[in-house]
Amino acid sequence: FPRYHLTNRPATPTDTLLEAKEIAESFGLKYIYIGNTNLRDVANTYCPECSRLVIERSGMAALKVAITKDKDSKYSLCPHCGERLNVVW
Repeated sequence: FPRYHLTNRPATPTDTLLEAKEIAESFGLKYIYIGNTNLRDVANTYCPECSRLVIERSGMAALKVAITKDKDSKYSLCPHCGERLNVVW
């Protein structure tokens, strides 16, 4: 998003951002986010195994965090299915 020294350029079109997200996901990337938009659900984190919401975001704030810690390790887990998540919280 154009800010600071790059104010002479237009914002990247929403369709381009969504296409880039789809391409990244088609290559197997699991945690793809689109920021600085008013698009719904593109900044949230979903479990790659069960697809349930684990972190809900709005702007730079986390509104809801549903992550558990494995008691025997430092890993974050999905509270719904137990999948190990590559998030640090």
